[in-house]
Amino acid sequence: MVITKATEIEADEEHDRPRQVRVSGYTFDFRKALIPVDFTALSEGAMDYFLGLDATQRNPVFTKVWGRQMSQVTMVRTVEESAFGEQKVTETPRTNRDFVITGASSDPYLWDDDSTITAQEWKTALADREVALAAIKQRQDEYNASRAQTQAPAATSGGASGFNF
Repeated sequence: MVITKATEIEADEEHDRPRQVRVSGYTFDFRKALIPVDFTALSEGAMDYFLGLDATQRNPVFTKVWGRQMSQVTMVRTVEESAFGEQKVTETPRTNRDFVITGASSDPYLWDDDSTITAQEWKTALADREVALAAIKQRQDEYNASRAQTQAPAATSGGASGFNF
């Protein structure tokens, strides 16, 4: 993983969230294209380690990290008051998925070295990612434009329709 930012997030008692560090950066896929990733460090040692790296876009850190995926399902309950009769209670499950770092290589890889990744390869990979994102955006814009041209306005019916709920 190429780490470009480590941000400390304070504990939030109201939302039952502990103090943590968000580790942001990039990893490579099987085509050697950059994929942005965000991981979380929860242990004190991990938080101190990643904050101490002082990783930035201009000074990235290339290292190996590992961890586990943690999922938490919370039920969000909404109650709608009624003028008469029972209240309307709706429960909606909300799944929060987080990737928690449990370990990292003791020594980061050398940056700007032929054995790992050079600064020029990094710049090229970032530029290739921007080109790929621009191509995806252009395809989406073309698709939306073609859909707008082919869609006819919806006809309204003149008859009375039933009310269903």
